[in-house]
Amino acid sequence: TGLDNSYPRELTAIDTDGDGESDALYFNAYVQADVEELWMSDGTSAGTVMVKDIYIGNQGGNPTELTLIDNTLYFKAHEGTNGYELWKSDGTAAGTVMVKDINSGGNSYPGSLTACSTLYFIADDGDGYELWKSDGTNAGTVMVEDIHTVGGTISVYGSNMMCLGSTLFFVVIDNNSFE
Repeated sequence: TGLDNSYPRELTAIDTDGDGESDALYFNAYVQADVEELWMSDGTSAGTVMVKDIYIGNQGGNPTELTLIDNTLYFKAHEGTNGYELWKSDGTAAGTVMVKDINSGGNSYPGSLTACSTLYFIADDGDGYELWKSDGTNAGTVMVEDIHTVGGTISVYGSNMMCLGSTLFFVVIDNNSFE
């Protein structure tokens, strides 16, 4: 597969045939030094392929935060023009696309992607980090609430977003206190 010393990580199981059992993996791996892209494998050498060269050339799309909802993979990546933004993939090159350019002209750095019947994440629209959600469409990717309305930002500690049933719980830091 040409993946010697590729350091595959963020292995995310997927059920490609709909039988309720995982039969493939998404993961990110280095194609060459400093060039990291999204891959998929069915466990065989022939079935291990790069899904898409997101950032064409001697750069890498650097897909991270791989999160699966209903066989759609969501992740953070950049393609060289729009910065780090929210992406999704159905396992095909054509179906691997940016969901929304949240911070036009900058990086939104979507993080803490959490599956909770919909996708929740933290992103910067250019006016600070806030809580967002996405249904996988441009129009359906929206800020949940502007928690800090006066130029502030929220801070969510890494994996401290959790779904319980259909309720999202998360930690917000405000004026050096936890809420």
